[in-house]
Amino acid sequence: MRMAAVLPHPPLLVPELVGNGADQVVPVLSACDRVLARIRSVPGVGSTVPLVLVGGGGLTRRHPPSAWGSLAGFGVPVHAPARHGDGVPTLPLSLTVGRWLLDRGLPDGTAPVLQEVATDASPTTCADLGRS
Repeated sequence: MRMAAVLPHPPLLVPELVGNGADQVVPVLSACDRVLARIRSVPGVGSTVPLVLVGGGGLTRRHPPSAWGSLAGFGVPVHAPARHGDGVPTLPLSLTVGRWLLDRGLPDGTAPVLQEVATDASPTTCADLGRS
């Protein structure tokens, strides 16, 4: 079974970034959580069925499962995933917020395939990535 979901990735989804306005992101976060719960219900997701997280960035590359990102540049020490190894955060904003959403919705530690796609990637490149 194949399934796809499109989730938003603005950093303002992270309640720590919006302070007193955090209640305003609750409806969007709830919708994201429902989508991720549906994905989690697919047998084998994360083990025999790969979970692929795709997001725009500066390059087209696949990140290792241990890659992580940070929202520290936005003024809060939020990292995604929350538990990560040492080193420098390498995920672009889209994959950082995606990993953060996965941490919320898939807390079992499911490690997704992390695919960054250059924002200027050609349609052919995108189609090739989709087929792979």
